[in-house]
Amino acid sequence: MRPQDITKHSERQVCFFILGREKELCAQEVHSYLTRQGVDFVVLHDTTSLGYLLLSIPTEFTPHIEHVGGTIKWGVATLGQSGKSQIKKDVLRILTSCVVDDNLTFGLTLWDKAPKASDFMMRDIKKDLSDYSVRFLPSSKLISSRTLRKNKLIESSTDISVFIHGDNVYIGQTKEVQDVDAYTARDVGRPDRPLSTGIMPPKLAQMMINLAQVNNFHALLLDPFCGSGTVLQEAHLMGYKNLMGSDADHKAIDYTSKNLAWFKIPPEDFKLSQCDARKIGEKIPGTIGAVVTEPYLGPHREHADSYEIARINDELSSVYQGMINSVSTKLIPHGRIVMVFPRRSDTNRHTSMPFVNTKNLGLIELPSFIHYREGQNIARVIRIFEKV
Repeated sequence: MRPQDITKHSERQVCFFILGREKELCAQEVHSYLTRQGVDFVVLHDTTSLGYLLLSIPTEFTPHIEHVGGTIKWGVATLGQSGKSQIKKDVLRILTSCVVDDNLTFGLTLWDKAPKASDFMMRDIKKDLSDYSVRFLPSSKLISSRTLRKNKLIESSTDISVFIHGDNVYIGQTKEVQDVDAYTARDVGRPDRPLSTGIMPPKLAQMMINLAQVNNFHALLLDPFCGSGTVLQEAHLMGYKNLMGSDADHKAIDYTSKNLAWFKIPPEDFKLSQCDARKIGEKIPGTIGAVVTEPYLGPHREHADSYEIARINDELSSVYQGMINSVSTKLIPHGRIVMVFPRRSDTNRHTSMPFVNTKNLGLIELPSFIHYREGQNIARVIRIFEKV
């Protein structure tokens, strides 16, 4: 379906999603989020590598950015015409409609091969808006979420994005932007945050929950290495009401219990159990909708040689394999295990991670995704196994 055909249908709209750092992971999360919501979406262009998505979705569906950890902002776009002068006219048309009491504050980002300040049209735009008191938020890159919120550009619909893809031009207005402070509060504001064992960021937890594609909020969502409860916390925020967390360490159960109480999650919505993950299936009388988890990733040692890394991987493989064996018989058809695996580099820069065998477990492995920050000793590899 051509972009021109989609925009002619009043029941559909073009939406853009600006992606976070790990573009492939963030794009797949958007696809999974829309899929579990039952949204009939169409990818208009292959733009993941450029840091954004352009999708056609039904007008009656409104994304909720607080449930999509890998999206910086989203908005609605209209199909414009190519050429600098025509783009400027389209932008001016939108901005003049947003003037309030002769005042206007706006942001403008041009997405061509990368986001950049739209200097080529700014001089003319300011000149044409000279009758008003105008404030432009200049940026050599994407305007930050905090800046957009501070200057209330979302409420005024004056954060403008121009997407140029070949002969197709889209003019977008941001509808929602990620609340970075809310994520920080849910992370560092919790009463128990054991740094020594490593902590999954809330954004990553949301991404993995979306990748699980559980569309039944009352299906059991299990985290068998619950740590401090991040997955359970974020899953409840996203609407899931049947949560279970387990961990072999009694301290982790205490951490999780306190954190979920702080988050004001009703006790009837979750269950906690101190249990070896390799035996967690025995604790579950019914079925599992999905498993979403970050297990213990091993010691964060620098400059480990290949023998040391092989030893670590062997130890982790035993635990990971045992957990997968235990839950695989309980998974519903098409139920998923979304799990972090650590990828290490030895002193010769050879990479490896723990091995698991799912050949006889009725599971297929879907494409995996990397979550990594420069300077980290371990890269997170998000692997997805689906019950067939």
